[in-house]
Amino acid sequence: MGCGIGKIELSGEDLMFLLLHTHYTEEAIQMWHKKFVEECPDGNLYPDRFVALYKRLFPVENAEDFCRHVFRTFDTDKSGYIDFKEFLFAIDSISTGTPEEKLRRAFSMYDVNGKGIICLGEMVKVMEDNVRFLSKMVSNFVWIWKNLNGRIV
Repeated sequence: MGCGIGKIELSGEDLMFLLLHTHYTEEAIQMWHKKFVEECPDGNLYPDRFVALYKRLFPVENAEDFCRHVFRTFDTDKSGYIDFKEFLFAIDSISTGTPEEKLRRAFSMYDVNGKGIICLGEMVKVMEDNVRFLSKMVSNFVWIWKNLNGRIV
C-alpha cells in the first residue's frame, strides 16, 4: 500500500521534458528523483502514502480531506497516483511558477469534478476542508508557542 508499480529510473525523455518545462537544473531533478524513489521505491505515489508524507511535514489531525484536494490537483492524468513527472511539475509550479500557473493550479483544486467551472458547492467544500486544516495548524502553533514561553528553539 502506498506506492505502486511505476518507473523507477528517470528516462532521458522524462529528464528532457522536466528540463524544458520546469525551472530545475539536471542536478536538481536528479536529486528530487532520488528522494522521490526513496519515499516511493516503485515510482508511484498513492493517496494513502501522500497523506502520510504530508502529515509528517504538517502533523495535524484530519488532514485527509485537505490532502485529497491537493492530491487530485497533482494527479493531472487522473490515474489515481502521482508519478515523478507530475510530482516535480507540481512542486515547480507551486514554488517557482508564474502567477498564472499558480492560479491555474488553485483553480484545479477547487474544480472538484474537473468540468472547467467551479460551482458554489465545490467552492464551499474545498474552503471548509482548507479552513478546518489551517485552523488545526494554527492551533498547534499556538500550543507550541505557549508551551515554549514565546520562544521557538
